[in-house]
Amino acid sequence: MKTIRLILAIILVPAIFITLLSCNDTTTSNATPTTSLLEDDKDSNSDIISTIYTEDEIDSLFKYELDYSKRACKILKYIGSLDNVTIPGTIKNCTVTIIGNGAFANSYFKSIIIPGSVSVIEQTAFDNCINLENITFSKGLISIEDAAFDNCTALLSIVLPDSVTSIGANAFLDCRSLKDVVIPDNVIEIGSNAFSGTAWLKNSKNFVVVGDGILIAYNGSDNNIVIPEGVKKIENAVCVYNDINENDTIKSVVFPDSVKVIDDYAFYNCTRLSYVLFSRSSQLDYIGSAAFFNCSLLSICIPDGVTHIGDSAFNDNGPLKDVTIPDTVTEIGSKAFEDTAWIKSITADPFLIVGDGILLAYNGNDSKVVIPDGVKVIGANIFDRSNWVGTEYVENETLESIVIPDSVIRIGDNAFNGCVKLEKIELPEKLEYIGYYAFCHCPMLTSIELPSGVSYIGMGAFKCCTGLKSITMNCKVAEINYETFISCTNLTEITLNNNLKMIYEGSFYRCDNLKTIHYLGSNIEYKEIKLSKYSLNDPMLKTLASCNITYTTYIDEESE
Repeated sequence: MKTIRLILAIILVPAIFITLLSCNDTTTSNATPTTSLLEDDKDSNSDIISTIYTEDEIDSLFKYELDYSKRACKILKYIGSLDNVTIPGTIKNCTVTIIGNGAFANSYFKSIIIPGSVSVIEQTAFDNCINLENITFSKGLISIEDAAFDNCTALLSIVLPDSVTSIGANAFLDCRSLKDVVIPDNVIEIGSNAFSGTAWLKNSKNFVVVGDGILIAYNGSDNNIVIPEGVKKIENAVCVYNDINENDTIKSVVFPDSVKVIDDYAFYNCTRLSYVLFSRSSQLDYIGSAAFFNCSLLSICIPDGVTHIGDSAFNDNGPLKDVTIPDTVTEIGSKAFEDTAWIKSITADPFLIVGDGILLAYNGNDSKVVIPDGVKVIGANIFDRSNWVGTEYVENETLESIVIPDSVIRIGDNAFNGCVKLEKIELPEKLEYIGYYAFCHCPMLTSIELPSGVSYIGMGAFKCCTGLKSITMNCKVAEINYETFISCTNLTEITLNNNLKMIYEGSFYRCDNLKTIHYLGSNIEYKEIKLSKYSLNDPMLKTLASCNITYTTYIDEESE
């Protein structure tokens, strides 16, 4: 008997060894897969048993993209009909690292296992998977992007691994059955409404602080709130809103020193909020767009260290009379203090300069304006008077000339929008940034020369400059943005630098008189400029193709 057992052992051991070595090539006679511990799960210290499919089964379940140079695979689309799905860790010897945009959207499976090889789940990857109840995440996942699991209404619980650092906006929005959520301390970024509409968030009490000190909701009912020490970031729309999207309960907020970021819309429409308090040792750096929009603040002392104040951050705070802005502030967005008593009361000096040389407002009415030396930023909408008054569209019909000092490095969004009599402008050599629609609808401008340091031009920056005949772009700009020169109907020539890499849609649309392009580079370099997503019949393509092009250097391609 012992002899028989010994013979069987000798036969079975090599057979088992061979089977283990060839586990990635396992073949089954039907669609029911075998199970094994994936190598990538071992490496990520996961003890999850993952499902291994044959190559034929993988091709019947997934569409994918292989990058053999990186030995990486991206799942593009799930085409199967299983109730329980396991994403393989490797496909054709390439590691599965990304679940692509919308890859599993609108599918009907009930559970899914995601291996530790996957580091990114892209936007809408599992959007509207209404039967999905269980997700098994593995260590190795880093980023869950916007709306990745939006409207997975049957999802019951999630446990995110310690490797996750980022959760995108709307990531688990309207997962209304989601009651249990575990978010690791390593998470440093959670987008707006990531868990809105979940049972978990609705049932949470008072301050909901997750990840690395991120306050994502306040579910209390106190008039005067003190945010807990240790909170580093106050997320988008932390307050519970009523049916008309406002909070009419909170009257005052005390911020701990630990807060570094007050995100976009954080206290938006807190209509009774009158007082906010920061200490002198506050670590606050960033106040987002519309963070205190439509509140009732009486005064605000922004602490030293803040560098950014976003668009409309304090807009529509009618009673706001006293504002202190420290020299550390380098950027203030469009209409940040519009419709406040403070901005309306400043009339003694036509120039309101705050922070680190930011021209925030101009209250004069001169036709010839000289901006004071030392100004570094011409703020958004400074000379923009364009607006609808009743049924009449009003523009700035006063400004004819402007002198910009050498100190200016940035021109904000809409800064000179609608200055219909502005005839000439000389841009300073240190200028780096021109915001979107900065010179939109300035029909009297005839030429523009961009200084060599300019690296960014915003969308529509020179839109509808109908008098513009020539543009010189001997600068660092790598992209000509959407609609940058749209409807410059008299533009005849343009000079482009060889830094240019991309021309976006509509940037020269309706520039029908453009005849000459002077390219400061070789013909070979010019051909490498990319045109984004044009149809073959795009009129702009025809305009560019019909231009006479001159080059600094011409290389005979045939001799090459």
